[in-house]
Amino acid sequence: MKAPEYTKNELRKIFGHLSRLLPPGGRPLNAEEVVDVSELIDKTKVMIATHAGAIERGAKVLEWRLRPKYEAPSMNEYTYMKPWQRKEICKALDKQLHAMVATTPGLSLYGAQKQRWVRVTRFTTQPKRVDDAAVDAIGGKMPVDALVRCGVLAGDTPALLKREAIVAKTERGNTHVLVEVFEVSQEAVPEGDPHDARVEPIVFQGGPMTQAILGGPRKRARR
Repeated sequence: MKAPEYTKNELRKIFGHLSRLLPPGGRPLNAEEVVDVSELIDKTKVMIATHAGAIERGAKVLEWRLRPKYEAPSMNEYTYMKPWQRKEICKALDKQLHAMVATTPGLSLYGAQKQRWVRVTRFTTQPKRVDDAAVDAIGGKMPVDALVRCGVLAGDTPALLKREAIVAKTERGNTHVLVEVFEVSQEAVPEGDPHDARVEPIVFQGGPMTQAILGGPRKRARR
């Protein structure tokens, strides 16, 4: 059964009634408005009961910023990668995560089948050009897979993982992917929108195979 929602007209009524509560206050409700408010209260009670069991985004346990393509490829980039290229990225991601797990209490689930919430944000100079804002499409597939492998997530099924994808604007040369992991909760924990931050250009290192995928041992500008 679909959960009830406010219509546009109901939202306008709610706005009007709430505005009347602000100082200096408005005129008393007339008979018709009293009926409207009573109906809105009844519908709100049903909505509250319907959503009582819904999970909310809880406390943050991880914030992880990654370079697109070389650490968080889009689904389009991932599709055309060679198997050995994917393997090299997996190794790099796992190395970062193992270090974070070792120094961050509560990050690993130690095998517990516990649901968590992942919010993936792609910061780009041209957010309107991103057609598909799904987690995998904007660069979250390989980081999420790594979170599962390293025990930070119990799995990537809907029963174990709530996904949220966002595309936001950043300055030129600072395109990156922000991966945030949260606990789930019965009541939302205030967090705010994803915040942009400066990410240093990646310095390519490693052997011949690593340099082949990353483009050589030098800094590479990001678009």
